[in-house]
Amino acid sequence: MLARSTVFRYKGRTQDPLQVGRELAAKAVLTGRVLQRGQTLIIGAELMDVSNGWQLWGERYKRTMADIFDIQEEISKVIFEKLRVNLTSKEEKRLTKRYTENAEAHNLYLKGIYFWNKWTEEGFRRAEGYLRQAIVEDPTHVPAWYGLGSCFAAPTYIGLRAPRDGCPKALEIAQKVLALDEMHPLGHLLMGVIKTFYEWNLAEGESHFKHAIDLDPNSAMPHHLHGLTLFGLGRSSEAMNDMIRSVQLEPASAQMVMGIGDAHLWMRNFKEAEQELRSSLELDPKFLSSRLDLGEVYALTGRFEEAIQEFGRAVEDSQDNPYAVGYFGYACGLAGHRAEAERTLLKLEELAQRRYVPPLANAFVFLGLGRRDEVFKWLDLAYEERDCRRFPVLHVDPVFDPLRSDPRFQALLRRMNFPPKAHSRP
Repeated sequence: MLARSTVFRYKGRTQDPLQVGRELAAKAVLTGRVLQRGQTLIIGAELMDVSNGWQLWGERYKRTMADIFDIQEEISKVIFEKLRVNLTSKEEKRLTKRYTENAEAHNLYLKGIYFWNKWTEEGFRRAEGYLRQAIVEDPTHVPAWYGLGSCFAAPTYIGLRAPRDGCPKALEIAQKVLALDEMHPLGHLLMGVIKTFYEWNLAEGESHFKHAIDLDPNSAMPHHLHGLTLFGLGRSSEAMNDMIRSVQLEPASAQMVMGIGDAHLWMRNFKEAEQELRSSLELDPKFLSSRLDLGEVYALTGRFEEAIQEFGRAVEDSQDNPYAVGYFGYACGLAGHRAEAERTLLKLEELAQRRYVPPLANAFVFLGLGRRDEVFKWLDLAYEERDCRRFPVLHVDPVFDPLRSDPRFQALLRRMNFPPKAHSRP
C-alpha cells in the first residue's frame, strides 16, 4: 500500500481510478464511497485490477460510527486475501493494530494530516488545531502526537518558523511519543528529524531513522531522511540507495523524487539532478523545495536567467517565502543584476518586520553578489539560530563551493562536528 501523503493529492479530484493506479504504479486500486447519516455509515468499496480493469472484490456495508475500526480491519484483511499477499505475523500485527478506539479522535487525526500535507503556513496552522483536538479525545493516540510534533518541526525546514521556536517543542513531543510506544516508527522518525536538522547530531539521527526503517521497512519517509543524513555523514553511495528505495515505495511522491534529484545535485551530477527535479515538479508543480533546488541547478550551470525565472515562480507560488526571495536575489547577483539583488535584501528586511526570516536567506543574496564578509556574517547567524534547511548538508551543497577554500567556512564545518571526510566536496 502507498503512503497517505502520496494518494492525498488525488483527494477531491474526479479521475479514472485505473489511470490513478497506473500513475501510482499500483497493481490494484481500492475505490469507495462513504455516506454518513447521523451515527450510521453506509460504505461501498471496490477493488480493481489495474492491468485489466476487472473487479477483484466489491462489498457494501451499513454500520454505526462505533464500528468504523472493525470495518477498516475487515476490509484490509479481505484486500490482502484477494491480492494473495502473504503477511508475516509481524506485518499482520501491524495491519490490525489500532492506535485509538475513539472514532472522533481518528476522524480529527485524518483531518489534521490532510492539512499538514499541504505544506503551507495555513495548512500547518489548521493541522495543529485538529491534531490537538484529536489528542484531547485520546491522549494516547501516537500518530496524532507525531503529527503535532511535525507541525512544529516541518515548517522550520521551509522557513515558516524559527527553529529555536518550533524544534524544542517537537523534541518534547518526540520524547512523549517514544514514551507512549518505543516500538512505533513515528517516534523514531520525529526524533531523527530533530537530531539531524536541529541538533545536527547526524550520527544519532541516522540511528533513529535506521530504527524506524527496521520497524517499518516499507515506509518511504524513513528511507528518504536516512539517505539525506547519510549524505551529511559523507556516505553518498549508501545515501543514494536509500533515496532510490524511497521512490520505489512512493513513486508518485514529489518529495521522494526530489530526494534523488538532490542526491545528484550534491554529487554534481547536474543533468541527472535537473531531470529528477523536473519529474518531481510534474507530480506537484507547487512543491517549493523542488523548485528551489531546480533553480539552484540552473544557477550552478550558468543558466542565470532560467534560475531567476524559476526562483521568481517560487516567490510567487509561495507568497514571498523568504528562502525563495533569498535564492531569487542570489541568482540576480550571479547574473549581474546587482540593483535587483540589492532590492531583495530590502524585501527580506521588510518581511522580517512581520514574520520570521531565516538568516540563510540573506546569506544567499550576498553569496550571489560575491560579498563574502556579509555571507559569513549571516552564516554565523544561521548557525546560532540552528538553520534547518541546508546546514545538515552544508559541506556538500555546491552553492557553497565558492566558499569551500575559505578558512572561515572550514571553521564553520568544524563547529558543526561534521566527520573529517565529509568536509570536502564529494
